[in-house]
Amino acid sequence: PHAFYWFDLSRPPASNAVRLGARNAVAEGQALPIITTQGAWGSVVADQDRYQLVQQLPDFLGDQPWFRGRSDSILNVSIIDAIPLRPGEASTWLVPISVAYSDRDVESYLLALQSLPVDADGKTGHELRLPIARLHSAVDGEAVLVDAIEEGITEASLAWVTDKRSEPLPGSLGELVVLRTDEGETAAPSRVISHVEEQSGNIRKGEERVLVKVLRHIGDGTHPEWEIGSALTNNGFPHVPAVLGALEYRRAQQPPMTLAVLQALVPHEGNAWQFTLGVVDEFLSEAMSQGVVLPQDFRPTAMALLDATDHLPPQPLASLLAAYLPFARLLGQRTAELHSALASIQDRAAFAPEPQTTFSQRSLYQSMRGLTSGVLRALRHVMVNLDGEERELAVNILNSEGALYDRFRTVLMQPLTGAKIRTHGDLHLGRSFGSMMILCSLTLKANRIAIWRSVA
Repeated sequence: PHAFYWFDLSRPPASNAVRLGARNAVAEGQALPIITTQGAWGSVVADQDRYQLVQQLPDFLGDQPWFRGRSDSILNVSIIDAIPLRPGEASTWLVPISVAYSDRDVESYLLALQSLPVDADGKTGHELRLPIARLHSAVDGEAVLVDAIEEGITEASLAWVTDKRSEPLPGSLGELVVLRTDEGETAAPSRVISHVEEQSGNIRKGEERVLVKVLRHIGDGTHPEWEIGSALTNNGFPHVPAVLGALEYRRAQQPPMTLAVLQALVPHEGNAWQFTLGVVDEFLSEAMSQGVVLPQDFRPTAMALLDATDHLPPQPLASLLAAYLPFARLLGQRTAELHSALASIQDRAAFAPEPQTTFSQRSLYQSMRGLTSGVLRALRHVMVNLDGEERELAVNILNSEGALYDRFRTVLMQPLTGAKIRTHGDLHLGRSFGSMMILCSLTLKANRIAIWRSVA
């Protein structure tokens, strides 16, 4: 068989250029990609014209900090489904997508696409952060396609999640279902916001709010953010934000996919990491003013630090750290209470302690080796941008690859005893705030839900 194509290369009309006062990617004054459809705006997301959208997604993803494939070679992007949310001020679609790479496993991500109408002056009424494309519809007219999560304009579209009578929302292949914990069944929030809108600080006091945390990196199976958070909430653990529910995508003969987690919004001013940075800054300033000097070869061992936990630091360090030591003790206490709560969950088989096995040892070794391999591959990719001491350090690290793997191999040298329990995930100072409320964000840096669910 034979075929041929006619290509017409022409400059777009000036009226199609959207002037961007946006930050973060598309240069100001640069024309957006144009998607033309004979149907409505929604046909670009859900119907026959979605192939045009798919062509623009790699560039959009490459500018997102939450996209893990920025340094990898993308083979293709495909849309798994498109679920229209209940109508708000504009139509919003939850769109799970699949990203295939040339040298590693396929990943899935979630977008929330929304079409913002463009007026006669080429403006949308929003200060756009990172638009995807310009839409020209024979039915609906001109619009700009954006990710509603990134733009912080999801509130109107998410309001329906508080309706206890809400029915599943259908997509083309599956449906979106709202799951609720016991506390979620009785909650009566006055407002629903996304985590991006919460970070903007535009929140009125005195409101009972539901925070919808959209999970950008998704996968088959129940996400730990929902699984662990709901277990802690139902078991009455008071030191994490109450998990009220989740949005789950379901398809026939496929595992479910958790797309978002619903939490009670906890008002706070900063987190433990910001507080710690402030303390360190004050400590260094005061230590320098007092002339406090430590020997250059002062490198305490881990055992020495553990032995010192029952004693106050010597003066003048004790005085300089007086404001932080009670906080550090409380942090240790809350962390221990969290692990104790996870180990005491009796009504879910996934949380039962498990014995160590040779298989789990091998799995631990392979995960350490796989993570290191990915980091070193990314380092090789950016080597061309390094020079001087940075390049020398990078070369030394890459030359130590074999030594790193040899160090990891010690995990396999003798049997591990004891039991494993489910852990909190990516817990660090940025996940804690206030009177040590732990913001239990369980999004790990692993590649698959199967790894996320591993115990340690």
